[in-house]
Amino acid sequence: MTWSYFGMLLGRPDVKADTWVVRYVRHQLRDDRLSPSGVRQLVVAAADKMGLNPTHLDHAIWSYARSHPRDI
Repeated sequence: MTWSYFGMLLGRPDVKADTWVVRYVRHQLRDDRLSPSGVRQLVVAAADKMGLNPTHLDHAIWSYARSHPRDI
């Protein structure tokens, strides 16, 4: 478990760029070179631009990717 994820579990808004989130973002952007930290930065920036809590966007991406693995 990372400190970032631990903070999320405590309610701190953040993104945990795990396998599912990284895979989804790489697929959507068609860029397999994106690092997990790069993916995290992109998801945080996207959440900010949409006025969302980054943790909520992280969870939505994770949930979709995990339940639709053939789509990514």
